[in-house]
Amino acid sequence: MRTFTATLFMLSAIFATFVSFVATKEAQWVWEQTQSLFVFNFLLVGPLWFIAVCLCMRPTKRAIFAGVAVSLGVATGMSLFQVTLYRAQIVSCRPMICANRMKQIGLALKQYEKRYGCFPPAYVPDAKGKPMHSWRVLLLPFLELDVGQKYSFDEPWNGPNNRKLIDTIGKVYHCPTDSGKCDNTSYVAVVGPGTAWPGTSSTRTSDMRDGPDKTIWIVEVADSGINWMEPRDLSFDQMDFHVNGKPHSSISSCHTRRAYVLMADCRVQSLPNTLPPETVRALLTIAGGEVIPMGVLD
Repeated sequence: MRTFTATLFMLSAIFATFVSFVATKEAQWVWEQTQSLFVFNFLLVGPLWFIAVCLCMRPTKRAIFAGVAVSLGVATGMSLFQVTLYRAQIVSCRPMICANRMKQIGLALKQYEKRYGCFPPAYVPDAKGKPMHSWRVLLLPFLELDVGQKYSFDEPWNGPNNRKLIDTIGKVYHCPTDSGKCDNTSYVAVVGPGTAWPGTSSTRTSDMRDGPDKTIWIVEVADSGINWMEPRDLSFDQMDFHVNGKPHSSISSCHTRRAYVLMADCRVQSLPNTLPPETVRALLTIAGGEVIPMGVLD
C-alpha cells in the first residue's frame, strides 16, 4: 500500500512539474502569470515532491531532510527557470516595442494632418515667443490618451495644473530600453530650417520634396533629459550627426549599435552607428535634394 501511494504521489509530482513547465511558454510574456507560477511551484509542485520522496524512503529525519531538499530544489529551480525566460523574452522584444511606439506616433501625426491639413508645429509659443506647448502634447488626442483632456493650454507646460500630469503619460513616449526617467521622452523632433519641424510653423507631406521615405520625422534619443510635455527637442544646428554620438545631442539609443528613427512615410528605420554623419544630415532635410546612397535604408 505504501509503495502504491508513493508511486501515486511521485506521478502527481512529475505531472505538476510538467504542467508548470508547459505553462511557462504562455506566462513568459506576462509578469503576473509568471508570479502565479511561483505560487503554483511552492504550494503544489514542491509539497508533492516532498511527500513523494518521504514515502519512497523510510520515515526518518533523513527522509524529511531529503524531501525538503528535493521539494525546495524543484520549486526554486522551476521558478528561476521561468523568471529567466521572462526576462530574456522582455529584453529580446524591447526593440520591437520601441519600434511599435514610434509607429504609433507616426500614425497619430498622419491623423493630425488629415484633420488640420498640416502636421503640428514643433512647439506653440506664448505672446513673447517663448516655447509653451510641445508637439507631443498637441498629439495626445490622436493617441487616444485621457491625459489630453486634463492638459490646460491656458498655462505653460510646467504650470500648476499641467505639472500634475508629468507621471500620467504612461509609456507611449518612452523606449522600454531607455534607462532614463520614465517621465522623460525617448522620442524627439529635430528642429530647424529645412527640417520636418521648422519651429512654430507647420509642414505638410507635400513639402517633403526629398520624399517621405527619405525624410526622418522623429528620432530616438537615449536619456534625453526632456520631460514628455516640455517644448524642447534636438536642434539641427547644434546636434551631433553621428548615430549614438554625443550624449543628449545625437540620435541615440540603448539598443546595441543602432538607433531607431521614424521616417515620414511612417516606416521605422534602424540606423547603424557606422552611418556617415553627412547621410544623417541629408535624411533630416525635407527638400535638400541630396542623393542618399543605395542600401542605406534597406
